[in-house]
Amino acid sequence: MSRILYAWELGGGFGHVAVASPLALALKRRNHEIELVLRDLKSVDFFLTPHGLSAWQAPIAWRNEIPNPASYAEILYGMGYHDPKGLIGIVRAWRRLFEILKPDMLLADHAPTALLAARGLSFPCATIGTGFYSPPRLSPIPSFRTWERVDPVRLITAEQRVLAGMNAVAECLGQSPFGAVSDLFAVDETFLLTWPELDHYPARGSACYRGPMMPREMGASPCWSKDGGKKIFGYLKADYLHIDKLLKGLRDCGRSTLIYLQGDSSGQLAARYRSPSLSIVSEPLSFDAVMHEADMVVCHAGMNTISAALLAGKPLLLAPMQAEQHINAQRVVALGCGISFVPELMANKVSTSLEQLLQNLSYTNHARNFASKYADFNPDEQVTGIVERVETRISHNEICRLI
Repeated sequence: MSRILYAWELGGGFGHVAVASPLALALKRRNHEIELVLRDLKSVDFFLTPHGLSAWQAPIAWRNEIPNPASYAEILYGMGYHDPKGLIGIVRAWRRLFEILKPDMLLADHAPTALLAARGLSFPCATIGTGFYSPPRLSPIPSFRTWERVDPVRLITAEQRVLAGMNAVAECLGQSPFGAVSDLFAVDETFLLTWPELDHYPARGSACYRGPMMPREMGASPCWSKDGGKKIFGYLKADYLHIDKLLKGLRDCGRSTLIYLQGDSSGQLAARYRSPSLSIVSEPLSFDAVMHEADMVVCHAGMNTISAALLAGKPLLLAPMQAEQHINAQRVVALGCGISFVPELMANKVSTSLEQLLQNLSYTNHARNFASKYADFNPDEQVTGIVERVETRISHNEICRLI
């Protein structure tokens, strides 16, 4: 029996815990111990507690010095990687967790500081998640803001400052210096939970794509407010800057619409926009069921949601909230499976875009073609394959230690 530590450090929403859940359960069924160290514990009771799983709070840096980063190096800079004195404290906190939990392997889900802390230790490490969490091994790490020009000097400057901070920490820990920021991701295994068409770095080169890992049967069954006609499902967040415009457009379109609205703790938004055609719920819905019944999907372009929609052959209306989601939206639009628009124009565009997606069959046809291409994708086999690779890595590491 081995012990695997699953670490999540950056990002929001319940997508990361939703990925951790099926993998943790599969490891548990094979008699492994799984320790989950998570950035946000709000969704633990929904995804983990019913299955006898618990979680630790991850050591994280509560700072965001670059609100619109252009590269992964700038994300790290915004976290304080240019400040060795602050960074070493977070690294030592991760190392203390490693001492307590004694993992045989680390699975890092958007957890760069966990990787930094694990460098030089005795257990193997893997990254797991979308391509965004595992940038290509280039220096400087390229810009992901492909919709605008980014000054190369800006990328180089961020790379140099972050690299200096990482190497100061490496020296403090008695480790050899990094040659580039991307060396942080030179791990024993990379589990890319996406497809080539949705990779954030399409020029990555050869890679093993395993497809997305999504919540499936978990969640409530959908209950649509209006019978007949085409149905719209939405997964939206209450803190979205233009949420009022979006909900108003969905209400005014008159279509049978079901929205899972995350973060509306007071229920004010739900009360304001509910109508005979628009239902708003505060608890997650079963992706399997809702994607099967819906005719189209509205979301912020989170990878799990768009993947579930595309696997079901459903077109998407996309309202990204940050850079990673903006890239996701670009990929969906390039596939001909959806529409993304400028938020400032949303008041006039919501109803038009909804009808365009529902009436213009080309969007649905492209989505169905995508679903047909990956019709053989089997989530159970995907999880089993990852678990077997984890077991192989641990066994190989144990043999190497004995030699």
